[in-house]
Amino acid sequence: MPSSKNRTETIILVLNAGSSSLKASLFSKALANNALTEILHFVIANIAEKNRPASLKIKGKNNVNTEQTQLSANFSHAQSIALVLQRIKDFGYKKLDAVGHRIVHGGNDYADPILLNQKSLKDLKGLIKLAPQHQPYNLETISYLFNQHPNLPQIGCFDTGFHQNLGPLAKIMALPKHIRDLGIRRYGFHGLSYEYISQRIDQIKSAPKYDKLIIAHMGNGVSLCGLKAGKSQTTSMGFTALDGPIMGKRSGSIDPGVVFHLLEQENITVSQLKQVFYNESGLLGISGISNDMAILLASNDQNAKLAIDSFCFSINEQIGRLTANLGGVDAIIFTGGIGENANLIRQKICENAAWTGAKVDTTKNAQTIDEKGYIRLNTDDSKVDLWAIATNEELMIAQHALEVGL
Repeated sequence: MPSSKNRTETIILVLNAGSSSLKASLFSKALANNALTEILHFVIANIAEKNRPASLKIKGKNNVNTEQTQLSANFSHAQSIALVLQRIKDFGYKKLDAVGHRIVHGGNDYADPILLNQKSLKDLKGLIKLAPQHQPYNLETISYLFNQHPNLPQIGCFDTGFHQNLGPLAKIMALPKHIRDLGIRRYGFHGLSYEYISQRIDQIKSAPKYDKLIIAHMGNGVSLCGLKAGKSQTTSMGFTALDGPIMGKRSGSIDPGVVFHLLEQENITVSQLKQVFYNESGLLGISGISNDMAILLASNDQNAKLAIDSFCFSINEQIGRLTANLGGVDAIIFTGGIGENANLIRQKICENAAWTGAKVDTTKNAQTIDEKGYIRLNTDDSKVDLWAIATNEELMIAQHALEVGL
């Protein structure tokens, strides 16, 4: 912890590294109180792409744009983290007190946030095979900082961690034991978002204490989680982030027989299948237009309508499954880019879920989430409470970094 004699605030950097992007949030905590405030937000896009220049966007407090810069093509992950660190210094923040990382997979052994070291980094590299689309890039930034700034505390926060206490029936896949012993089970993801929302709903004075709660995290990746007393009991994503409802570019749950058919009868390779299921399916695959829900909602194309209706249908399927597993539902919360902003999608899903007793108030639902960070969506006579709540995974990581690393 920095000396209060010389420092008036603690500075924490939160990193979320993807295969072609790096998102970074800089938080300040005044030593006089416990409030964390995001002071800078960075997005570097198109990393490691040969034919497209990378780009840097920086926003300050209250989402005010402060910089937008085009970078070179084939801009590397190492260059990206170095650029973020340099720009932080340029803004006058000379010393970081800790760095928090979003790490997609913690496997069986890593659930709670930890102070990272070389042993844990080696263990987490062993999990790359469980999340090859995400884990390598999460860990690359950690390795870079260990090499360049070995005395800087780094805290790992795991997207699978919130689901670590799933019961045996919620985890198991109906496969032979020797296959399950390879680590094949339901893990669940988006845990940092679910953790934040489960805490946030408890802070809203007008919200009752819900026993059975379903949270729908709907962004480009989509999953749902069923909670009892704030703990994950059942979730839609399974062994990978492909499972569950239709997503932006991902297929969601699909009959494994389709995979065998494409491999054996259509001579599609494994790498081609990965490309199809991860990057060419979902809303993009059905519509043939875009994976962006806003673009589809603005389109008059019938395939856009089909993609939207299919998406809402698949969400309702998961609400049914999770409600059955929970033995009922008291409230449904929408979050993520779609959940927070696409009121027409929320309305369609709530209407599809009328069987739960949920009734959406269309006037409330048409509102935009303001600085409070939430909207209550249900009518007074609804049997299920409905909410839209803005998630903040970065703040969750920053809080963990304070707790664990400082």
